[in-house]
Amino acid sequence: MATQCPLCKSKNLKFNKEKQYIYCEDYKYEKDIGSVGDCDFVFFLKQKNFGRDLDQKDFKKLLEGGTIASKLGHKMILDLNKPNFTTIEWKQKADDAYL
Repeated sequence: MATQCPLCKSKNLKFNKEKQYIYCEDYKYEKDIGSVGDCDFVFFLKQKNFGRDLDQKDFKKLLEGGTIASKLGHKMILDLNKPNFTTIEWKQKADDAYL
C-alpha cells in the first residue's frame, strides 16, 4: 500500500494483514507505554461497534473523502481530529424516536 499517511503526510501507510490494521510507517507501539512513534495513525479494519468489518477498498474510499455505510444504516467518515480517526453517524432506531 503506497499511500501517503493522511495524518503526518510524510510517510507511507502499511497494512498488517494478520491483525487487520493500516498504519503509518512512523507509528510504533509498545505494550506498556502506548504509541511511541513519530505518528499516531493506526486504523483498525475490525469495526465491531459499526456493525461490520472494513476492507482495504473501504479504507481507500474513506481516504478519498467518501462515506462507508453499515447494513444497519450507520455512516462512517474519516475524521483525523478524533482519537480513532472516524466519525460515525448512528442511524436512529424507529423505537428510539421521540413521540
